Amino acid sequence: MKERNSEEKVLLDAPDASGQVVSWHIEHSNVSTLSRLGYGRLSLQAGMQVTAVINPGAKGEPIGLCRKIILADGKEIFIRGANTDPLD
Repeated sequence: MKERNSEEKVLLDAPDASGQVVSWHIEHSNVSTLSRLGYGRLSLQAGMQVTAVINPGAKGEPIGLCRKIILADGKEIFIRGANTDPLD
């Protein structure tokens, strides 16, 4: 996870339909919103197996807006819209 311009960016590698690994850049809310929800730099760590639910970019690029991340144990984190912040 990287903090950039006060937004969180999650970088994920995932296989495409042909099995080629594609690096995805997924953006989420600002740092302060995620911090209030209890998330930080250690919430996701390199090598973790996760499922990302995203709104993909319109041009077919490997970018998207995070809706939620599902951990290997089924726990859902980074759920977008989980609070009442009108900018979330």
